[in-house]
Formats: sequence, C-alpha cells, structure tokens
Amino acid sequence: MVHQNDLPPFGQKVPYVAAVVDLVEGPRMMTNVVGCDFSELHVGMRLHVDFEDIGEGFNIPVFKPA
Repeated sequence: MVHQNDLPPFGQKVPYVAAVVDLVEGPRMMTNVVGCDFSELHVGMRLHVDFEDIGEGFNIPVFKPA
C-alpha cells in the first residue's frame, strides 16, 4: 500500500496498491490493484486485467479481483 509518492502523476492517486502479479502465461508484472477494498487483498488472490485510460489515447493495464 503506497500512501505517499511525490512523482507525478502518482501523488494524485494515493493511496494505491503496488503489486507484482504472476500472469497465467508465465511472466510477472508490476502493476496496481483497483476496484476493491484494500482490506480484502491477499497474496494468491485471483485477479483479472482491466485497462485504465490515462489520457491522450493511452491505456495502462490494472488488475481487479476476479
């Protein structure tokens, strides 16, 4: 759980969950988890990918509980 980040644009998004997700395809991915209460998160939780619009036609992958 990140509560403070001075780098734009992250300072406007705190608090957020920084996570490493093991993908079914094999690799691991650094991302964040959205769409749930932080107290519900746990290691091994099943997640699915979603995409967050960050403007100017760009989308970034984020993960939500499955």
